[in-house]
Amino acid sequence: MTDLISAALRERAYGDIHIERLLSAVHAGARRRRRRRVAGTACAVVAAVAVAAAGSVVVSGTGGAPVRPAASPAPPGEIPRPPVLEGAPVASFTPTALGSDPTLFHLDVTGLASWSGLSWSSRPGYEELRVTSAEEGGELTIEAIQSRDKLSALTGETTRTEVNGLPAELVRTTRPTGNTSPWGAYGVRWEPVPGVWAQVLVAFDRDAALRVAGRVRLDRTSRCALPFRFSGLDDRVRVIKCETSFSGGRTMGAVWLAVGDAEAECYVAVAPPAANPTTPTETIGGRAVAVLPGGAGPGGFPQIEYAFDGGLAIFCPFYTTIDDPFLRSLVPAFVPVSDPDPQTWPRSPLR
Repeated sequence: MTDLISAALRERAYGDIHIERLLSAVHAGARRRRRRRVAGTACAVVAAVAVAAAGSVVVSGTGGAPVRPAASPAPPGEIPRPPVLEGAPVASFTPTALGSDPTLFHLDVTGLASWSGLSWSSRPGYEELRVTSAEEGGELTIEAIQSRDKLSALTGETTRTEVNGLPAELVRTTRPTGNTSPWGAYGVRWEPVPGVWAQVLVAFDRDAALRVAGRVRLDRTSRCALPFRFSGLDDRVRVIKCETSFSGGRTMGAVWLAVGDAEAECYVAVAPPAANPTTPTETIGGRAVAVLPGGAGPGGFPQIEYAFDGGLAIFCPFYTTIDDPFLRSLVPAFVPVSDPDPQTWPRSPLR
């Protein structure tokens, strides 16, 4: 029955219609019916709700599995999105899919004009979107996770509200002591589908926070597109976190890697070529690089910079040092992808 509902919603309730709201209504109705039903009561009403909401039921030829439409390009004027992964579970129907694979994104947002930047990131159990939009007053953050308690903490005046007809909380964050500026931010948190919690944080603008919350989507799955890969790494290397960013007409990517169960992580990102390239300080694996110890890199972080034709690769250590052998092994293993089309980039840098 769930597959039939999913098929109906996925086929007909796409685009401006919020699948999360429809599916939540179906489940909520089912829960109410279960509480009051008597023996012998059929659950055909659930399918009827799906038909009424979606317009018609479309069942695939694969035993009732949801039929997924072809990927839709970004509307005119909107920033591109990572490549859609057809056939993959979406968080609207499979909440446990969210955060299950750091190379996949299940969180999305639509309908923002004047975008200048959009960045997806995923790590085990958690996904995040960072948006820069002139329409919504600058930078904002959207996060999704399977436990409300693990959302970023917000403190301040809390009021009840709704997001697409679902109960939600609006938080007006408290100003730090001694800060005389306007209220710092507004946060909206709610459960868009059973088993997934979302939160939007927007600076200064209450209405923008509610507008953005209403545009959050969980009905598609994309893959983390990276303009690079690695060659010859240890089989124990795993992806901790993956990120795809669109800014200034350019697609960029970053990945956090670790070896086995080690706590040490290494961050690798690709950025546009530096306007004033740093002078190389040494050679690693036959490649001239600039090794910037703690305090010398941007933001005070230690890093290794490798300039290649068309970009700049940045290698940073976390919970380890810039002399970590694993970090340094990533420099000669780094292979940039020359094709500018993100659709062709590898889903994982390890494959």
